Amino acid sequence: MTPGMPMTPGMSTTPGMPMTPGMPMTPGMPSGQGMPQGMGQGMGPGNPNWGAGNSQPNGINPRNNTPRSDNRRPESTVGSVIFMIFAGTAMCINGFGNLWLIVRAFQTSMLHGLLVLFVPCYSLIFIITQWEEAKEPFSVMVCGFLLMCLTMGVTVLVSV
Repeated sequence: MTPGMPMTPGMSTTPGMPMTPGMPMTPGMPSGQGMPQGMGQGMGPGNPNWGAGNSQPNGINPRNNTPRSDNRRPESTVGSVIFMIFAGTAMCINGFGNLWLIVRAFQTSMLHGLLVLFVPCYSLIFIITQWEEAKEPFSVMVCGFLLMCLTMGVTVLVSV
């Protein structure tokens, strides 16, 4: 719409927004001016709930229709970080033990190394039959497993 052009019913004052003749207009505005009724009242920067993370009006929690309290801090943030640190450490220890076991199997013989690497559960057979070569890597793997169990147990007890 160019400045000075007279408004006719059905014209929009917003560029790129076509208006249908007879569309209800915003209350208090003369016909042909403003936005159609209902426009600009959805979820957007003009809405007081914009950014509240829900589509319910007035900050209502959609799960149980109770008032939403957005000022609470998630309780599990610090616990999650600590859990991830201990779980990651346990997995690294266990992975180091597994790699060490594979190296020991290859040091014993090429066949044992390939079997430990490619045959499921052969590492258990290797640990039993070649205990003297496998006891140090096995003990490292057990330490990693116990640390993971301890981490998960403490996390479950703290979350209750």
